Amino acid sequence: MAYRPGDNLLRIVECKSYLDSRGVRFKAFDGEGRGGKRFKLFNEPETFSVVSTRLVEQLYAEKAVLAAPNIQLCLAAGKIAPRESERLRMLFEERHWTLFEPAWIHDQLVAMSRDGYDNSVCSITAKLLCRDLC
Repeated sequence: MAYRPGDNLLRIVECKSYLDSRGVRFKAFDGEGRGGKRFKLFNEPETFSVVSTRLVEQLYAEKAVLAAPNIQLCLAAGKIAPRESERLRMLFEERHWTLFEPAWIHDQLVAMSRDGYDNSVCSITAKLLCRDLC
C-alpha cells in the first residue's frame, strides 16, 4: 500500500512478478474460469470491500491515514503476457484501477538509482540493480 496525504489517496497495490511465466493475462480479470479467480481484490467486489474497509479502519486507528481516504486499486506487474498490454490498460482505465507496467517499474528503479545517498533498502537495491545496467 501507499498513502499520499495531500489528496488523501490510499493505493492498495498487488504485486505480481510472473517473471518465469507468460506474464499477467487479460483473462485473469474476467472473473471466469481458472485464471479469472486469481486476483480476488480485482474480481470479487465483496472481498475488495471487506479488505479495504478493514485496512482503512486499522490505518485510521493507528493515525496512519486521514479519515475516509480515496482508495485506488493498483497492480504492479513485473511481466505482462505478449500482446495483452493494451487490453489490460483499457480495462484498468475503464474500471478506474492503476496498472504499473514493467517499463514504468524499470523507469522508477533507474530514477531511484540516480538519486543521492539514501540509507534505505529500496534505494540501495535500486542502485545495486542499476549500477551495471542503467
